[in-house]
Amino acid sequence: MYLIFAQRVILLHFYSLGMVDRSRISAHGFQARKLVLLMACIYYMPIRCDAQYLNIDKDSIRREIAHAGSDSAVSGLYGVLGWELRYSNQHEAVRLADEMIRISSPVNDYLRLAEAYRIKGFVKVVNQDLRGCQEMYALGIDYAMKAGSHYYLASFYSLTGGMYQDKGDFDTGIRYYLDALK
Repeated sequence: MYLIFAQRVILLHFYSLGMVDRSRISAHGFQARKLVLLMACIYYMPIRCDAQYLNIDKDSIRREIAHAGSDSAVSGLYGVLGWELRYSNQHEAVRLADEMIRISSPVNDYLRLAEAYRIKGFVKVVNQDLRGCQEMYALGIDYAMKAGSHYYLASFYSLTGGMYQDKGDFDTGIRYYLDALK
């Protein structure tokens, strides 16, 4: 149902842009659907592929932090903001990660602890402190295992593999990439 609705919306969008001839749609329904889906992939996929590079609204996250009702929510928002600041404001990202650790340690929120160590480790990689990064990632892997989060485990393994790859140790990097795929 949703697929048919999506096809019609996309078809109307392309028709309004003049990219689809209406006579072709009525005469060849099945081929028109394939054409519409192909156009949607060509037109919309580049938009979705660069979504990971779009910045979040840091000011709105800060406002949400100010109005958050629980420590768990604050810790999660610190993680979102810290991950976004990992390149532009590394001191603030590390400070937010330290706050996450302070908030999450007493309640054993292993997922937030793993996220905090991922932020701290990534900042250390950017600053070429590989030994410190390995320590942070090892702690993060332990907490991700305790939390049972395969997402964070894969993230840590792939980040560690990338760190080794950047330093030219391709065998170790590949081993970590394969661990991330498990």
